[in-house]
Amino acid sequence: MNQSATAAPWAQGAEKYRGKHCFPLAIDYFAHQEPERIFACIPISSDVADGFRNVTEQDMAAAVLAYIGPSDLRCAILLMAAIMCGTKILFMSPRNTLEQNNALLEIAKVDLVLY
Repeated sequence: MNQSATAAPWAQGAEKYRGKHCFPLAIDYFAHQEPERIFACIPISSDVADGFRNVTEQDMAAAVLAYIGPSDLRCAILLMAAIMCGTKILFMSPRNTLEQNNALLEIAKVDLVLY
């Protein structure tokens, strides 16, 4: 079997496949090849004078989403979106106490909460 056919998609090189990979594969490629590469800079607070936090390609590849809300069709939609984007998602109940949800968010190292 051809070795390049069995290689991980992120290892196939960015330039040759520019415009032909979906966004999550590009994130994975750079997370492996250039993990400290800056993906985005986000303000630390609402006052930009406080500075910015760098989000690296490695941060993006390891990001975890959390959804707090009712168990309805949105859960299935978010699950499919997370799978398609190659990310993890944590479904949390709005009936949990604040302390319980905070503990779950901390343990799972959640980066973004959807509600």
